[in-house]
This record gives sequence, C-alpha cells and structure tokens, in this order.
Amino acid sequence: MLRNPSLAISGLACTTFVVWRVLKSKLKPTCDWKELIPPTELRVCDPTKVQEFPVTEHPLNVVIIGGGPSACLLACGLAKAGHSVRVIEKRGDPRLEEQEEDPETVSLGNLSRKYSITLYPRGLRAILGAAELTRDDLIENQVIRPLTGRTVHFTDGKVKEVDVGQFQEQLYSIDRSVLVEILVKKAEKLGVKFSWDTEATDIKVNNQPPCCTINDQLVTPDLLVGADGAGSVVRSAVLQQCPMEVSEYKYGCMGYGYKMMLIPTQQYIPPPPASGTNPVEKDPVLPDLTTQTMHIWPGKPGAALPLIISSPTCTEPPLITGTLILPAEGRHSLATVGRKEAASELLQMHYSKLLKYCPNAVEQIKKSPSGRFKTSYISPVGYCKNNVVLIGDAAHTLVPFFGQGLNSALEDAYLLAYRLANSPKNEAVKEFSAERVQSSKAIVDMSVQRFDWYTRSLGTWWDAKKEKLMEWLHHACPSIMYPPLQSLVHFYDVPYHTAKMLDENRWAKITNCVVDLSFGGVISGLFWWGVFAAVSQQMTLGPADLDLARVFQGSEGGSNAAEASPSD
Repeated sequence: MLRNPSLAISGLACTTFVVWRVLKSKLKPTCDWKELIPPTELRVCDPTKVQEFPVTEHPLNVVIIGGGPSACLLACGLAKAGHSVRVIEKRGDPRLEEQEEDPETVSLGNLSRKYSITLYPRGLRAILGAAELTRDDLIENQVIRPLTGRTVHFTDGKVKEVDVGQFQEQLYSIDRSVLVEILVKKAEKLGVKFSWDTEATDIKVNNQPPCCTINDQLVTPDLLVGADGAGSVVRSAVLQQCPMEVSEYKYGCMGYGYKMMLIPTQQYIPPPPASGTNPVEKDPVLPDLTTQTMHIWPGKPGAALPLIISSPTCTEPPLITGTLILPAEGRHSLATVGRKEAASELLQMHYSKLLKYCPNAVEQIKKSPSGRFKTSYISPVGYCKNNVVLIGDAAHTLVPFFGQGLNSALEDAYLLAYRLANSPKNEAVKEFSAERVQSSKAIVDMSVQRFDWYTRSLGTWWDAKKEKLMEWLHHACPSIMYPPLQSLVHFYDVPYHTAKMLDENRWAKITNCVVDLSFGGVISGLFWWGVFAAVSQQMTLGPADLDLARVFQGSEGGSNAAEASPSD
C-alpha cells in the first residue's frame, strides 16, 4: 500500500485528463455534428425517380466540343429543355463504324471506346432523366447488363464471390459504344446537330461571347461546353487565356498505366487433334466466367501489381473486357510487355489459369496500345462570365478504381442540363460550378485512395475488416452509424463531397466514443481506487503505526510498575 495513495491518484488523474484533452483536440471532426445528414435521413439512390425538365424561358445557342457519352447526354437534356445544341466531334459517326462479325477480332486500337464499364445508380439516373429512356429499354437494346457483385480469381485457381448485398439490383455493366449510339439517335430526334470528323480550332474563351472556328466558319455560341475528355482543347484554351480565373490540380501520372484485352467467358478448346493422339479436354476445375459479375484477377500473393479489372459486355455472345494494370517501369511493366517473351513470362507467372480462357492473351497485350493513368481536377468549372463550362474528364480526370469516371461525367451532364432548364445561364453555371468543384475534388481524392488500396494487394487485413466493421455497425445502429464509404458513393443519393465528409466524421465519431469510454473507464478506476485506498488506510495499521503502538504500550507499562514498587 502506498504511503500517500491520494497524491499518486491525483497525479494519474491529472495526466489522464491532459492526454484525453490532447486526443480530443486531434480527433476534432471537420464540421459541426449538426451540419451532417442524420443516418436515418440517408436515401438509397433510385434511378427511376428523376426530376422533370421544364421548357426553359431562356433558350441558348450551345456548342458542345466532344462526342462521348457525357456530351451526347448533355445534348439530349438541353434540347429537351428547348435550347439549340450543336455537337462537334473530331472522330467519325460511331453508328457508321464497321461491326466485326466475330467479337474476338475487335480491333484493340478501338477497344478504348468499345469497352464495358460498371454503371451505378447515379449514372443510370442521369441517363434516364436527361434522355428520357427506361431501364427496360436499355436492357433490351443490350446497353446495360445487371450485375450481382464481384468475382475475384486467385492465381491458385480459387474463386471468391463478393456480392453487394441489398444493392444487387442496382449495379450494371454498360457498353460504352452502344450507349453513345443510343444517345446520338435520341439527340437527333430532339433536333441536335452533330458535326462528325470535325475539329474546333482557334478557340477564344475570353471573347464575349466565346468563339471558335469550325470548318473555316466562325461560331459564336451563347455557351461553350468542353466535354472532350482528358486531353480537352477547351480546357487548354481556358488555362492559357484565363490563367487568373482557374486553378488546375494535378496528381501526376502516378507511375502506372494499362493495356486493354478481351477475355472469352468459356475455356478455349482447340480443334480435335489428329488420330492417335489424346484430345485436349476442358479443365473441370475452372468454371465458365459468369456474365453477372465484375471480374478481378490479382497477381501472385505479395505482388500488388499486375492486376486485371474487367466487366462483361452486353452483346451476345458476351466477352469480358479487361484492363491490365501495370507499373510504368520494371521487369513486368508497360516498358517491357510489348515484347512477346516478357508478355508470356508475365502471364505464365501471374495468370496461368487465365490462359485457359484466352490463349491469344500474349498477342493481345503485345498489340494493345498503352495508356497512362492521369489524375487531376480543375477549379472552377465555369469561366469567362459563365460563358464556358467543362464537364466529365475535361473537368476531372480519374483513375478507374472507384468506378466513378463515367458515372460522375454523366451526372455532370444531367445536373448542368437540369440547371440550365430551370435558371438563367449565369445563375445556372455559377451554381453548377460551385457544387461540382467540391464533388470533383472529393471523388478524385477518393479514387486515389482506392488506387492505394488496390496496389496493396487488394488492401491489407485491416482494410477488409474495416469494411465489414462499418457494415455491421450500420446494421446494428442504423440511427447513429453511416454506411461504409463505398456504399455511400455507389448507392446512396448524396454528392461525392458529402459522402467523403460523412466517412471522415464517422471515424471521428467512432474514435471519440472509444476515447471517451476508455478514459472514462480510467478515471472511474482511479476514483474507486482512491476510495478503496482511503477506506483500507482507515481499517489497517501500517508498520510505523504498530511500532508507535508498541512504544506507547511499553511506556504505559513502565509507569505502572514504578507506581507499584514503594507500596511493596
């Protein structure tokens, strides 16, 4: 027992309080709890519930540079609201491109525009709202294919199915090229004019109104929209001519890139051999690749890359369009796989099972053009007195690891068209820019973080457990805990920056609760320890007290003896 337990307990209590205050200051949320959406008010995104587009009272002459999905969707939405729209695309009309009879012979050079992408509710809602299409129409026209989750194929042949739980009916694979064709047809019916094989040159964004040269003719629209992808000429013009109005935030090439490839869904069985030899039989262990899920092929255990991420096509017979992700430099990298020997070594080391389905994978990798990952966003997205706007990859270039590149571009188009249908140009562009810049920064940051997750061999042990923990906490306490970040981004009707803020503050809330409970327990323990020590001290005599008692008793006995001796 301590000689003075109250002093020790007081010191420990003060130290505990100081540590608690320091941790609380470090764990301070990024905003007031009252500013956050309560978990009970979160709503799952319903693609069928779209906002009506009224006929505008302020019709504009709009020129859109670019002919991809976001540009065509924006053209549909603007034309539906009564604006005059012209689309300028440097490539040819996608409806006139030759259709190969054998899907396995699709040109790898054109695969970058023919691949399948994962579509989430926010992207589907944009299509249904701006183009006035229905989900059934898209399925019947083989534009989208419903998916149930992800299938992970390991190098030892094992397969792991990862479903998306309650969201199985809200995940799709979408054929990019077919989507563009559908949107072009719809836009032409609404009166949109398309100029194919045409480039916009001599763009002057700081003129009032802005102007550009198209087929040697000067065009001066009321609103110029840049929807021409990561290499946007409109963005370049804005950065050069309005340097004081705009800031570009680049994350760089990140040292990684990709190659595209096509993977059949069934094992390849060669023609029957000559008589007298054993026929090649199908491997009974390897199943056919399902067309109801995304597919992921990680490399060997311990190797973060290479990695193949793919989605099934929507056409028949279906194929899997794969993206092989590699470092830019190294033994197995973009710099080496152009050689047949290096590509063969890579596939044999990491994807020997995949060769059962795709025996020509080496030739595909060798011939496929290499791409590099670039990530950036631009702020704001409306410039030059709100006469110029950027959307899609022209405004925010993403790595594909959160699956939101196309979805965010389609949402850009839908929201801009809706605002221009309901408000004058200046007000609409200003509001759109203010909202989308926050979302652009958030989704770029989250995509880069997800990229780090993939490059750590699909995440560490804690990464996997954290997702499960968040899911369990949300289901156990739906009134106070938010869904996992991936679900917030993919399936809930919240902007990207709101989803990011909820996730950050959710961790602050959890950690604050743990800290409060832990230090509350320490303080309570110290308090009861002090009570116990004080009571015990009153009830128990220590060695010094016993010595004092013996001295006192001895002196008392001596005085009694002295008093008794004279009488004797």
